[in-house]
Order: sequence, then C-alpha cells, then structure tokens
Amino acid sequence: MREKNIYEKIAEKYNTTPEEVRREMQIAIDAGFDNPDPAVQEEWKKMTLKGERPTPEEVINYAVKKTKRKIKIMKKKIIAVISGAVILIIAAGSIYGKPESSHKEGEPDVVGTFSVNRDENLTVIANRENIEDREAFARELLQMYKDDSFHSTKFSTDRGYATSLDMNIYLWKEDIEDGESVMTAEYRPVEYGKDYDVVNNPDKFQLYIDGKEVEE
Repeated sequence: MREKNIYEKIAEKYNTTPEEVRREMQIAIDAGFDNPDPAVQEEWKKMTLKGERPTPEEVINYAVKKTKRKIKIMKKKIIAVISGAVILIIAAGSIYGKPESSHKEGEPDVVGTFSVNRDENLTVIANRENIEDREAFARELLQMYKDDSFHSTKFSTDRGYATSLDMNIYLWKEDIEDGESVMTAEYRPVEYGKDYDVVNNPDKFQLYIDGKEVEE
C-alpha cells in the first residue's frame, strides 16, 4: 500500500513510528480544514472525501495526483516529492488567502510548517529571482530560524528547538501552487537519538543541499 510506505519512510527518517506520523498529519489536516478563509475552503472542495473530514490517506492521494500533473520525477525521489506535496496541502491554512506580506523583496519567509516530534519541515519562499549561492542561502535560513525572524511564522520553543530542519524552497509564493521548488536544504543530526538541536548543538548537524552533503 502506497500510504503505508510513506508513513514508514517518514517515521524512519525522523526516528518515530508510522502511527505517530499519521496522528500528527491528521492534527495538521484538521487545523487546515477548520480554517474559515474562503480561499482555503475552496481548495479543500477540490478533494473527494468519504467522510466529513479529510484523512491523511485522502490528502496523500490528492497530493500524488496533483504532483503527477505538475512534475516528472525519478522513482527514487517519489517519496520526497509526495511528502513535500502533503506538507503543502497541510499548510494550506497558512498559504492560501494570506494577504501580501509587507517585507522586502529578497527577504526569505516561511509560509508553511509541519513537524513530527521536534523535526521541522518548512516551506520557504526566497522572494528573489534566483539563488546564486545555495550554501550561503541555506545558512542564512538557519540563522533566521535561530533568531525566529521570519515574517509570517513564529516558532514555539516550549518543547525545545528543532532536532532537524527540512526545507523546501521556492523562489516566489506563486511557485508553491505549481509545485516548482527551486532547491531543498536539510540540517540533519550526525547521530540520531541524542536530543541534539540546531540552536544549541550546531556542530552536531550536517547540511545537505538538494540531497547532497555539503563539506564543511
């Protein structure tokens, strides 16, 4: 079953269980589904639901169909693309219908988040025509997360800082709906299960850009 494989792969990556992944997805989906914004509700109406509320399986299936129409990808990247698409659907409440931000062109912003335990998945808009130095840009995003200085999103640290960061990055807000991410950036711990976080233990993390390890 496709959905089960997705839960298992995400659980393996973030050192949790498939059941916890599905539970967190359902919580996020419910929050987005309850958003009263007409634009958000219009997006949900595009889905075919068996019950009163969308399930993770229904959101995943919708995301797969939408992604297949937009992007041609290699088999080994399917899970990553589907996971990103699911995150975008879950984050619909913070993306669709949001008024234009007042921050300057060239200033990155986080417009959607999804977390499993303390592993953060971020949807980032670069607000620029191109990203010339991808490594420098990724490190800029990490610093902005540490400073909690993104315009549209403020992070709660009640449970501590992120134990990993997984960022899907788009040039402009309009590119999100088209599914055309320009790059990915990840900060992964060198050892899992040690409760390291990206703020207090930066030396315990490795940067990956577009899936490739960046040499320090």
